[in-house]
Amino acid sequence: MGKLSRAKIAEMATICDLLSDQTRVRVIDMLSQSRVPLSVRHIAESIDMSPSATSHMLGALFRGGVVENGRDGREKLYYIAKTPQGKKALKVVQVLS
Repeated sequence: MGKLSRAKIAEMATICDLLSDQTRVRVIDMLSQSRVPLSVRHIAESIDMSPSATSHMLGALFRGGVVENGRDGREKLYYIAKTPQGKKALKVVQVLS
C-alpha cells in the first residue's frame, strides 16, 4: 500500500471531481480574484449561465467544501471557503493557471 490513507485518497478524488468541470474552475478563479463575495446573479451573468444552473453548480462546490455562502438581504453571496478543501482547490487552480 502507498503512503496515502484511504481518507486522503477520497479527499483528493473529490477535489479532482469538483475541478473536472471547466465552469466550476472558472467560478473558483473568479471568486479567488474578487475582494468581496459574489452573488449568484453576478456569477451567472459572468459565465453566461442561468441563475438556476449557476446555483446548482455552486451547490456542488458548497457540498464539496470549496465555497461558502452568506446572505445580503435576499441575495446569496459566495466566496472561497477557508476549509482544507477550499484551500486545496484554490491552490490547484492557481498552480495550473
